[in-house]
Amino acid sequence: MIPYGVPIPPHQASFHQAPFRVAYSGRLWDHQKRIALVTDALIRACRDPRLAATVIGEGHARSACEQAVREAGQADTIRFTGSLPPAGVQSKLARCQAILLMSDF
Repeated sequence: MIPYGVPIPPHQASFHQAPFRVAYSGRLWDHQKRIALVTDALIRACRDPRLAATVIGEGHARSACEQAVREAGQADTIRFTGSLPPAGVQSKLARCQAILLMSDF
């Protein structure tokens, strides 16, 4: 039982050896979410060819984050989806082995 009322989707994530997938889902802005720091961490982590990342969400910092990923040569391993409906978010998260949550408040 999850006491917060979060619906449990009918499908579940499963572990995959390659690539190990990480997802971030949230606003793409620095004030609360520190998306520049998140992007930098994903760039460094995805230098390992066994890792891949998905960034779900929109915000004023999206273009800067996408540019940083391109400049780092990681556009094939770090994908930006933009905003997705709840079912789309659940589907993307179910394909990942780790979820990165970042929030100052």
